[in-house]
Amino acid sequence: MKGNYMTYLDFVETMKEEVGRSLNDTADVEVVTVNKNNGIKKTGLTIRGRDKNIAPTIYLESLYESFLDGTSETSLCNQIISLYLEHDIQSPDLSQISDYSQMKKRLACRVVAKESNAEMLKDLPYKDFMDLALIFEIELMDSEVEGGSIVVRNEFLDMWQITKEELIHDGIENAPLVRPAVLYSMDHFLPPNMRLEDIVKEDSEYQFDPHHLPLLADQARVVKAKMEACPWEQLCRMMVLSNNTARFGAAALAYPGVLSTIAGVFESDFYILPSSVQEVILLPDVERCDIEELKYMIHEVNRTEVRPEEKLSDSLYYYDRKDNKLVRV
Repeated sequence: MKGNYMTYLDFVETMKEEVGRSLNDTADVEVVTVNKNNGIKKTGLTIRGRDKNIAPTIYLESLYESFLDGTSETSLCNQIISLYLEHDIQSPDLSQISDYSQMKKRLACRVVAKESNAEMLKDLPYKDFMDLALIFEIELMDSEVEGGSIVVRNEFLDMWQITKEELIHDGIENAPLVRPAVLYSMDHFLPPNMRLEDIVKEDSEYQFDPHHLPLLADQARVVKAKMEACPWEQLCRMMVLSNNTARFGAAALAYPGVLSTIAGVFESDFYILPSSVQEVILLPDVERCDIEELKYMIHEVNRTEVRPEEKLSDSLYYYDRKDNKLVRV
């Protein structure tokens, strides 16, 4: 089948055959369907080198769009192989995955909606976080393909001979070192062709070391100065909280000291709008806010702008700096 008559699943199968032939049996290529956030299922390819213990999952939606626009199968096959080879070069040694003293240093976390991920959470150790759940993963590498991290499952606790409580403690403590928090003004997020990854990687303002809280405070002061420079502009009153990888940055909400550090600089409580699993929006409570309007905004953005697998929550949250407490409104 050619062109517009080929479905996405047919395209994936075609790419599997093309990639397998091009790699000349030096790797195993399989079609896989993966359960993503919020129960979303995505189909792609895994490519595992014969001597490798880890394989990336490469999703092909964007390549499928290119195919429908006329890009040749050969060109798309070469792009997939390039992604695989890039991942293969970066692929870490997982021979020590059973050694918790080593894996502990790679622990990070992400936050997901508890209700819409109830089935997935049955197999994962997690921490309740309002109407959300904090889950944990082993960060492997900085990669643009799926496979840059491994989600910690219940059986990992037995392998590591640790308790769920130990994992939660270590994961929350280590996550800011693996993926430090990032704060920037909402107007920095406006250019339509600018991605969060570009902002994080290109702007020297967002370079980090393990002492992330003092640097976070510096970022907050920069954002505050921008807000004070244009108090009439509503977008200037908003700021974005994420992490330095731009992946699952909403988890920075759970980092010790992050919210209190930001609130201390602004000398204000603030509302938190769950933009996606990648980031959240903070709005200082410096003037009377229409709570129902904020809730409506969250719902509409989730419905019209956020991809289903990236949706975090329809809830509005509030941070009280006096009580150092984050609550669902």
